[in-house]
Amino acid sequence: MKEFKSGGVHEDIFFKEDIEAVKKAGDLIEKFNAAGVVSKGVYLNEPEVWSGNAGRIAGHKVLVEPMIKGEYFKFNSNTGHAEPDTQSMQALSHFTYHQSKGQYLLCDLQGGRYDGFYVLTDPVIHSKNKEFGGTDLGADGIENFMAHHRCGRFCSPSWKMPPAKQLIPKFEAVCGTTFGEAAALFSDEERKDLEIKVKKEMRISIRKLWENALPGDKNKNQIVINKSKKVEKKTR
Repeated sequence: MKEFKSGGVHEDIFFKEDIEAVKKAGDLIEKFNAAGVVSKGVYLNEPEVWSGNAGRIAGHKVLVEPMIKGEYFKFNSNTGHAEPDTQSMQALSHFTYHQSKGQYLLCDLQGGRYDGFYVLTDPVIHSKNKEFGGTDLGADGIENFMAHHRCGRFCSPSWKMPPAKQLIPKFEAVCGTTFGEAAALFSDEERKDLEIKVKKEMRISIRKLWENALPGDKNKNQIVINKSKKVEKKTR
């Protein structure tokens, strides 16, 4: 059961945002299952809005969903923290980023893990336009999650990744759920310096890749012109 502080129209907005997030999450999970990324099916609890009629919830609206039996797991957070031995769920988060072309990312995954399936509850969706309430950290949340994300055996090398400079995290990955804005991990000056270093490292890495891919001995020799203007073959 999930309860919001009462407050007229604000309460209605919170429920609407939660339900809309669950609908979008269900759509993304359905695509993940259809893609056959992992052998276990992934299911999502869908909440309903009820009105309390007794005790402390009398007169309050609450979100109610089926109880998750057995051990309860928190697989990742909305800032990119990932628990050990949860590669299937980390792949689910990455897949949603890839499948939506970087517009959405499903995270804060938690629920039950059973022999043949998962049951998730109360997930978070980050969206470019911050469509889903206080836990939706927007474009910064998407980039930060992917910066902390480490691909495992279920992530495909063909899946979309952010540009290199966006893989510098914006804030710390913590295990709890973050609401609103998180504290910056680097100052603006530190970030600019890191972005310059990333560009340099990318150029070096790309050159090494294509040089090593050259056929035969072409990647071992280099034609150079010495100071006397004579052409020489230099062996690396």
